[in-house]
Amino acid sequence: AGMARAETAAFAADLVLRTSPAAEPTPPTSPAGPTELVVVTKADLAPAGFKAPVGSVVTSAVNSQGIGELADAMMARLVPEVRDDPSLLNGPVPFTLRQVALIRNLAR
Repeated sequence: AGMARAETAAFAADLVLRTSPAAEPTPPTSPAGPTELVVVTKADLAPAGFKAPVGSVVTSAVNSQGIGELADAMMARLVPEVRDDPSLLNGPVPFTLRQVALIRNLAR
């Protein structure tokens, strides 16, 4: 039942981070879906010659490797408009339906 709930939540999500530690690479059982971003973690523990999957983001919390790239990749997936207009994220950004509704009411 828990797996079914997780699959339902993943299907409804705007972005799913599929993580896999570099030190213990586990091949994905299926290709990444359109809302999935593959994140290789623990890059500082990667064995010599480790090759990350194409299109993945390689990170390490220990030495901050890839953290900026992960944030950029997440923003590109969640707010693709920011590529054309980086000023979109200057200042506060509403993220709940209530906040969006309040802003729409103010704009009237």
